[in-house]
Formats: sequence, structure tokens, C-alpha cells
Amino acid sequence: MQVVIIALEVAKCRGWNNLWIECESSLIIQAFGNPLLVPWRLHGKWEKWLFFCKDIVFCYSRVYRE
Repeated sequence: MQVVIIALEVAKCRGWNNLWIECESSLIIQAFGNPLLVPWRLHGKWEKWLFFCKDIVFCYSRVYRE
């Protein structure tokens, strides 16, 4: 979860308007639709960065581990 927050920070700082996040955790993918799934210690940062990055076009997908 923290890695996605860092990715949002980098995208915002570099002015990227399109972001595709791939991860193997289904929890992270579900957290984009339901922020209540984010652990309480990261919830504030998660909400903050989703608000600041609302002008970024997101695409996220789950990569299955082999």
C-alpha cells in the first residue's frame, strides 16, 4: 500500500497525467474503490493523495504471481 502512495507522490511531482499501477495484491486494487480497506495508519495519506491526484487518469490491474 505504501508503494502505491509513493507512486502517486512521484506522479504528482513529475506532472504525469496518466498512471498505470500493476500489483499482485488484490487488496490494493480493491482499495481504489473502497478506501476503508486501507490500514488505519495509512488511511490519511491514502485519502490525501487520491484527492490531490484526482486529475490523473488511473489504470490499475492485478498481476498474478506464478
